[in-house]
Amino acid sequence: PVVRIAAVGDFHSGEANKGGYRENFSQVNREADVLLLAGDLTNWGTAAEMKVAVSELKDVDIPIAAVLGNHDHESGELGVTSDILRDRGVHLLDGDTFELNDQVGIAGVKGYMGGFGRRALTSFGEQLTKNFVAASMEEVHKLELALRRLSTPIRIALLHYAPVVDTVIGEPEEIYPFLG
Repeated sequence: PVVRIAAVGDFHSGEANKGGYRENFSQVNREADVLLLAGDLTNWGTAAEMKVAVSELKDVDIPIAAVLGNHDHESGELGVTSDILRDRGVHLLDGDTFELNDQVGIAGVKGYMGGFGRRALTSFGEQLTKNFVAASMEEVHKLELALRRLSTPIRIALLHYAPVVDTVIGEPEEIYPFLG
């Protein structure tokens, strides 16, 4: 069976764009079987903004799985904003999984910065650099463990930060390390 996936990220909800996405999100019920939200649902990560984001999703009847992005962490209101999403019925993933059905499972983490391949930052030198790389590797390990826990034959990795360089092509090369 075919599973149709709708995915969006970085829609940065707030008072300024309240109501601007609701109609588009309502169409997802006809077009997809699941909606994936890839983080930066808000501008500053406030409860008020997350309530706007949830109001944009009001008409969505299909399952929703989401990860948070860096903007969603900004205000320090992570507990409250996460509860707002969960109260809406969103499957909020942070090293967690959501099995859509017996064929398709989703593992999600925020991800982190650090670069790609041979150009990735390594854990060498100053302690701050080592801490930075450790934060990135913690996200990698959370995703790896979540993917292993899925028993479905089709496994989807949902991240905010780019997992591979191919997903940032078109952005200025100077900022690639900050995108994933």
